[in-house]
Amino acid sequence: MRGGLVALLLAAAPVLSARAAGPSTDPPPVNEPQGGYPANPRQVAPDEGQQQGIPGFVLPAPWSHPFVPTIKPRVVARLIGPYTNAGSFDRDLTRLCRQGLFEEQVQGLWQVKFVDEVKPATLGAAKIGSNLIDTNKVAERDQVYLFRNADSPRCEVYRWQGDWPPRQ
Repeated sequence: MRGGLVALLLAAAPVLSARAAGPSTDPPPVNEPQGGYPANPRQVAPDEGQQQGIPGFVLPAPWSHPFVPTIKPRVVARLIGPYTNAGSFDRDLTRLCRQGLFEEQVQGLWQVKFVDEVKPATLGAAKIGSNLIDTNKVAERDQVYLFRNADSPRCEVYRWQGDWPPRQ
């Protein structure tokens, strides 16, 4: 197998070297700027939108990325202990979260970090008027909700117990 491959490459070598040594049949480059760099293929000619060098063919405008602001998460508190002690687990809100009807508007905008050897976690926090999407209007006015795995079908919602923001 290896010998056949070497023979094939050796047989093609004279053809390749003759092609490289002979005169070029390629047309001269169109609209090549100074410096030897090729022209931008998406550059549209100023005369009636025709692509330079290809009459009757217009390329679409270059794709531009829309401005997307970068949101830096804010760690509200670092607490010692497992996240299960953060508040009471709410089964109904968890079901709505898994359906996408009760969730954070920007996931992880407000964060509570739980430092624990067994169950360390970072939960997102939200409340009415601050980063909460509540399609069915089931949220309570001053209640803070903590979200675990908010971006997955395994979302869990906890009701925060105590003062907000929490004291470290």
